[in-house]
Amino acid sequence: QVNRHARAVAMMEVSRVSSLRLRIGLTATPLDDGRPRRLWSQLDLLAPGGFSHSYSNFAHRYCGARPGAFGGLDDSGYSNISELKARCSFFVHEVPYSESHSSLPSTRVQVDYLTNTELNRADRFNDEQTFTQAVRQMNRDAGASPEGKERVLEARLAEAGSRKRKYVIEEAIEGLKGGGKVVIFTARRRETELWAHQLRQQLTKGDEAQKNVPVWMAHGGVSEAERDEMIDTFRNSDTACCLVATGQSVGTGVDGMQTANLAIFAMLPWKPGDFVQWKGRFDRLGGSPTLLKVIVAQGTYDERVVQILVDKFGPIESFLKADELEGLGDKLMGMEDEDALVSSIISKLEVT
Repeated sequence: QVNRHARAVAMMEVSRVSSLRLRIGLTATPLDDGRPRRLWSQLDLLAPGGFSHSYSNFAHRYCGARPGAFGGLDDSGYSNISELKARCSFFVHEVPYSESHSSLPSTRVQVDYLTNTELNRADRFNDEQTFTQAVRQMNRDAGASPEGKERVLEARLAEAGSRKRKYVIEEAIEGLKGGGKVVIFTARRRETELWAHQLRQQLTKGDEAQKNVPVWMAHGGVSEAERDEMIDTFRNSDTACCLVATGQSVGTGVDGMQTANLAIFAMLPWKPGDFVQWKGRFDRLGGSPTLLKVIVAQGTYDERVVQILVDKFGPIESFLKADELEGLGDKLMGMEDEDALVSSIISKLEVT
């Protein structure tokens, strides 16, 4: 089994073969974390040495690089984006979302902010610890290192997701009425299993039609073959059904969820690339119009992640057309233009 590092090195060596006359690179998320640092490896494969053989030179020029607090370079910034865009314009072609998805069913994004009274208490981090206890231990073990900060962010985000359980289950049950098909993206395996179990329990208390609604559960601990079978069954179903899954397990490179009528992001991905990829599970051929609800819990780390996402949209929109992100920042910040939304709906009704 070739690991990812070995595969990347092999690709780099192949790109430098002197007999090569044409190189074509395809990607759906060139700035997957919203920062130019991800571009260097892609550009170096397409134009070897064209953006310096030294990543540090690229990072200082386009990533606002500075000495890292723990050594090395902090390349999490951005700089000279207009220049980078101009240099790339000679060999980079962007197919905008409005063109690539013009014939596909629409996915409408709705952001729901939940107040403290609409949230339930967080479940446990694990059998031994609450989320608060787990975060304290993470801070002690990893301190202020980048890896430690990311682990704390993930735990806080999972805690926020856990507090939305009651609301999300109610929304899912509502979405299943009348034969609706629902997909829920949660934070971790533990939440996925708990939510699927509680959703099944709630459905048995509903009307007769809902008692036999299948609820599938997928995460990294479920084999790929089982996940594929679940998603195939979900896609082919003509009746109400629900898939509860971690975004990491089915949010990339998976086909079959585009027949969902309702999709709920109970956990917020903090990388723009993840957000676009997860949303892309529903923007596909053979699908139906999908309502995508992004749930934000007020007074939790969700609000911090919203700020991170919106901040990272900036460099992407400066470098690309990125029309799939148009207006999304305002929606996430709770500043959606309601008048414009009503006008858009009315115009579509008139066309119909």
